[in-house]
Amino acid sequence: MSKETEQEIKPSISLADNNGFTKFQIVQRLRIIDVITIAYFSIIALLVLLFNHRVSNWPLHFFWNFFAVLVLLGFCYFTYSTKSKIIWIFRDIYPFSLYTFMFKEISVLINIFFPFWLEGFLISWDKAIFGGYPTAEVQKLYHPWLTEFMAFSYWSYYILFPAGLCATFVKSKKMFREYIYNLSFTFYFCYLSYLFLTARGPQQALVGYHLPREAAGFFDGMVLNIQAMANISGAAFPSSHVAAAGIVWLFIFKANRTFGYLVLPLTLCLIFSTVYLQYHYAVDAIAGVLVLFIIYPLAGFVKTRFANRGIYI
Repeated sequence: MSKETEQEIKPSISLADNNGFTKFQIVQRLRIIDVITIAYFSIIALLVLLFNHRVSNWPLHFFWNFFAVLVLLGFCYFTYSTKSKIIWIFRDIYPFSLYTFMFKEISVLINIFFPFWLEGFLISWDKAIFGGYPTAEVQKLYHPWLTEFMAFSYWSYYILFPAGLCATFVKSKKMFREYIYNLSFTFYFCYLSYLFLTARGPQQALVGYHLPREAAGFFDGMVLNIQAMANISGAAFPSSHVAAAGIVWLFIFKANRTFGYLVLPLTLCLIFSTVYLQYHYAVDAIAGVLVLFIIYPLAGFVKTRFANRGIYI
C-alpha cells in the first residue's frame, strides 16, 4: 500500500494538542463517513425541532438524533487510538447498524413538510410513460415459480450487502471504506428525498387494481412477512432498494469483474422484482437507477473536497 493511500485511510494526529477534548482533536479523528452520518442526524434533529407540530412524540425523535450525534462524536474520538481489531471493524461498518432505524424513522417523519400524499404524480408518470399501471399489468405474467424467483431476487438485496463487503475488503481497505461511504451516501440521500415527495407505494395507492394473492413459496412468504412487519408508508420515490443495489453491484464489479458479471443478472432481476411484487411504481425503479448516476459522482466530489481539508475515507 502506498504512503498516499495509507494517509487517506488513517491521517496522522501528530498536530493535535494535549489540552483535553478540543474541537481540533475531534475533527482529526473523523472520517468522511462520520461527517455525513453526523450531518444526517443533525438535519433530522433540526427538521424535527422546526416542524415539531407535524411530528408525533417529537421530543423523542429530536433527542434521539441529538444523542446519536454526541455518541458518534465520542465513539470516533475515543476509539481512534485503540488497538482492538473488533472495535476497528465496527468502526468501519457501523453505518450498517443504522440504515434500518433511519428508514423506519423517516416513515414516521414522512409528512413533516407536506401533510398529504403526492403519489398521484408517480401514478400519472407511470401512465404517461407506459400507457397504464405497470404493477397491475405485470399481473398477466404471474406464475408461482416466477413469483417465487422474483421474491428471491428482491430478498437477495440482503445478501448483496455482505457480498459487497467481502469483495471490496479482499480488494483493498480503501475500496472497502469507499464502498461503505458510497452506500451510506446513497441511503441518506434517498431517505431525505422522501420528505419532499411523500408518496405511498402501489400496494397502498393502487390496491383496487391489484389482485389478491397468497405466498407462492418460501422466499415470497419471507418477503411478505418482512413487508408486513416493516409497515412502512411514504418511502416510494426513488427506490432506495434499487439505488443501493446498484451501488453494491458497481463496487462488486470494481473489486472483481468476474464476480460482478455473475451478480449482474441477479441485480437486474432485483430491480424488476420491485415492480413485479408491487412494492414500487416503475418510475421509482427508474429513478433508483438514475440516483446511481447522480450519487456516485457527487459522493466522489464530496470526498475530494473533504480530502482537501484533511478528512479522508
